[in-house]
Amino acid sequence: QLFPSRGNKQHHSNAEAEPCFFCLQATMHPLLKLRKRLNTLGTTVSLGCDYDVFSRVVTFDTTWCDSIVGGELSLSNFAQLEWRKVWLFPGLSDAATRIELSSSFDLTSRCADAKLRVGLRRKFSKRGLSFVHTMPLDGKTGHCKLDLGASLTVPNELQLTDADVRDAARRLTRRGFGTGSTPPFAGPEMNFALDLDRLDIRLDL
Repeated sequence: QLFPSRGNKQHHSNAEAEPCFFCLQATMHPLLKLRKRLNTLGTTVSLGCDYDVFSRVVTFDTTWCDSIVGGELSLSNFAQLEWRKVWLFPGLSDAATRIELSSSFDLTSRCADAKLRVGLRRKFSKRGLSFVHTMPLDGKTGHCKLDLGASLTVPNELQLTDADVRDAARRLTRRGFGTGSTPPFAGPEMNFALDLDRLDIRLDL
């Protein structure tokens, strides 16, 4: 954290810590991705393999999209087979309706399941901004790319009153403003956070 709070020690869990103005964290899980897309007979087959560097887990995913029914058939980790179909209906502004019908079959337990979901067409993202930047690693026409992503959380609004200015001046006068001290205009409504949440190396075959 930048400008961390100077509260009591960790064992004083009930004590209220001073607010933090800006927080920097990294929650990324580096992934190595292999992708292959085949177009044949009016259908699209996508083959994918992901390797999580931290947990050392490999996942496989195969998706088949047909142009006749308009559904999507997927096979995850050679264990679960799922068919999914989505209908999008028009509406007013954000009230457009999205209906999703899915049917799955677990190949290991041999159990089948079906789901019907009804909701809004538009999915509201969390507060903040998301950035994703793709950089080619083997030239512009190459097949290996690096995806970097970050999410910036910002307050809904910023408010500064005369009392805030006087309080900030009193803080600077008493203890100064430097590393390890609370910023002059810190408050629960003025918190910024930057999360480095994506680091993927993608190879398109």
